[in-house]
Amino acid sequence: MHFTKIVQAGAGGNIGRPIFEALNSSGKFELTVLCRPGSSFTPPENVIRKDVDFTNVQSLSDAMKGGEALVITVGRTAGDVFAVQKTLIDAAIEAGIKRVIPSHYGTDTERAPGKDQKISQAIINVMNYVKEKANEGKITWTSVMPGTWLDFGMKAGYAGFSIPNRSAILFDGGNSRYNYTLCSTIADSIISILSVDFADERFGQLENKALRIHDWFVSQNELLDIMDEELAKRAESDPTATNTDGEVAAAAKFTRQVVSVAELAEQKNHLAMLYEALFGVDNSCSWGTDDESDLAGVRPKTHEDMREALRGVLFG
Repeated sequence: MHFTKIVQAGAGGNIGRPIFEALNSSGKFELTVLCRPGSSFTPPENVIRKDVDFTNVQSLSDAMKGGEALVITVGRTAGDVFAVQKTLIDAAIEAGIKRVIPSHYGTDTERAPGKDQKISQAIINVMNYVKEKANEGKITWTSVMPGTWLDFGMKAGYAGFSIPNRSAILFDGGNSRYNYTLCSTIADSIISILSVDFADERFGQLENKALRIHDWFVSQNELLDIMDEELAKRAESDPTATNTDGEVAAAAKFTRQVVSVAELAEQKNHLAMLYEALFGVDNSCSWGTDDESDLAGVRPKTHEDMREALRGVLFG
């Protein structure tokens, strides 16, 4: 037996949606999704939607009753990150939820320098709170730290790449390697964590554990070289081929601009702090290949897998 009755808080958004779709399509779980009244989220017939007040413990607790595990996927747009997740954790405890997966899905905040980075303070506070409740024996937790999201990060532009403009900012030359993970891999890790049999040794290993996962440990220049190769192939095979933004692929080789992360950090704005956390000298996204990916059930990815993923970013 494993966790089967799953409650998800926040099934939209950049990570909530792929996690919801993966949980539902796996066929392993009975899903309940917590939504704000008026939310446009429309679940399939097999999924229960419950409208809740995310600021009210009783409202949330009533909606969670009967659930076994809570997956939190609320983002920054949900308001105060700590307050929202604290309320959800309190409600989960009151409802008898056994395991919570907090909305982390980012850098390594368990070790220096990540545990001291200002930009991650809200999630650090969340993790400190859930650890406190776990130490009191009220709940258990597992968190997932994937480093930089490869596909969404590229498409959104915060990873230094502008896909529509075919341009890239190379941090300190672009040769340093970082941990990158696909959104689908994050979702798959959640399925793996929740579907471990209670009698399996791995179940205990996942309890109250922060998991660093990754698909690839690679540099910006390595990623760009592959994308330029794929653009050249596309241009040769079909000079009229366009990407999703309507640009002609044949005329869209990446331009590269080298910048200093230290100089960017002097700007003291949110994006500068994000770049420093992800790509600076003291970043929290370059722990290498020795992590908890295997424990999280993450399938090792090949160089060809990376090439296929980048084709999806470019032309998908």
